Amino acid sequence: DTIHFPLPFVVKPANEGSSIGISIVKKQREVKPAIGRARKYDRKVMIERYIEGDEITVSIVNGEVLPVVQVKPPSGFYDFEAKYKYTKGMTEYIVPAKIDKNIAKKASAIAMEVYNAFELAGCARIDMLVDDDLPKVIDINTSPGMTETSLVPKAWGNLGRTFDELVETILMEASLKI
Repeated sequence: DTIHFPLPFVVKPANEGSSIGISIVKKQREVKPAIGRARKYDRKVMIERYIEGDEITVSIVNGEVLPVVQVKPPSGFYDFEAKYKYTKGMTEYIVPAKIDKNIAKKASAIAMEVYNAFELAGCARIDMLVDDDLPKVIDINTSPGMTETSLVPKAWGNLGRTFDELVETILMEASLKI
């Protein structure tokens, strides 16, 4: 079984988070193991073009776009280990992102378009890679992490707001939907 997709490409489970089961395929012989790894987590597997560029994320809380966060993992790939296993401080998070202001504005606008197009509510995070000065969506997180190292609290905190205020804001909006 040969997959005719230009190398390199990304193989990932369709419905998994935290980059679990994801592989970057650089050689044809890596295809089957990558698909096998992804299928351990989901019967549906996605294959997408590999995009090399700055990883950024835009969080939206109740329709408010938060500052763009730039993610700089030690390996260059923000996988599960870079998110959770490395000693604290190994992955660098830059808030607001040190990218061109026009790219940041474009990323914020794209995130809001995604938020509205998918009729999202409450808290969501839109992950992107910047390729040729264009932010390209790679993931939509409808239940983003809320830990000490999570990205939404980092963006929220950059506005001088507390974690407790973030949780309260999300819960207040949710209670209005009941």
